[in-house]
Amino acid sequence: LYTENECIGDLEFELDKTRFLGRNNLEIPHLIVESKPLLNKTEITVEPIIAFKRTIKILPKEKVNLNLIIAVDENKNNAISLINQYKNYEKILNTFSLSKARVEAEARYLGIKHKDIEIYQKLISYLIYKNSTKKLILDKLNIKKCKQDDLWKYSISGDKPILFVKVKSVNDIDTLAEILKFYEYCIVKNVEIDLVIGNKEENSYDKYVRDEIQNTVFNAQVRSWLNNGIYILENLDKEQEELFDFVSKVSIDTSKGNIKTILREQEDEYLKTVRI
Repeated sequence: LYTENECIGDLEFELDKTRFLGRNNLEIPHLIVESKPLLNKTEITVEPIIAFKRTIKILPKEKVNLNLIIAVDENKNNAISLINQYKNYEKILNTFSLSKARVEAEARYLGIKHKDIEIYQKLISYLIYKNSTKKLILDKLNIKKCKQDDLWKYSISGDKPILFVKVKSVNDIDTLAEILKFYEYCIVKNVEIDLVIGNKEENSYDKYVRDEIQNTVFNAQVRSWLNNGIYILENLDKEQEELFDFVSKVSIDTSKGNIKTILREQEDEYLKTVRI
């Protein structure tokens, strides 16, 4: 916690959740209410957290800038050195300005708006971290386990998070195009995922959905990732659908609307099952 304002005492930290909050306490943390010092001790705890405390002297009508600086490196000394580099308010402001300019440049390049970025980042979080809404799908499946090599016949390693997208009608192609734009965003952000597109078109002589899927992928900027990150499963049967519903981090049925609508419905449905 860095500030150029006058501080009282040193930076304090706490790693034990129970000691910081107090037992059975969901309100203001116990150590804050009691104005007690944090432990400042590195130890193994049952419920670890990271809580920082900095006491700052603030004059009447004075404004204070407080910055949380986080550095990550495989080497401890390098991480400390990086933190020290940013202990300068002007450098922090310049970093934010450069970051904002980069985000705006990426958005212009991708042809997306800030509201799209918010949706994409939420979807990325579901792909990388734990997706609680996935339980809704798992509860409906007959399959309860599978092996990684079950994916190999589809040329999919299973090493990356999988986004499974099901398309049944040509009316749903707009959502597929949106998902391909999301995949392009992942590439720009160096987020590695596998996109599996399942064609659920009913058997017919005129393969309208197949043609629309292929045209949409071939016309997208990410077409060079076909069969190397983007995979199309034709004539998706029930067994294949259950397999990829099971192994994917996120499963999307394009008939239910755009990404924002689908994620909101999944979240709302999950919240109904949560007991408070």
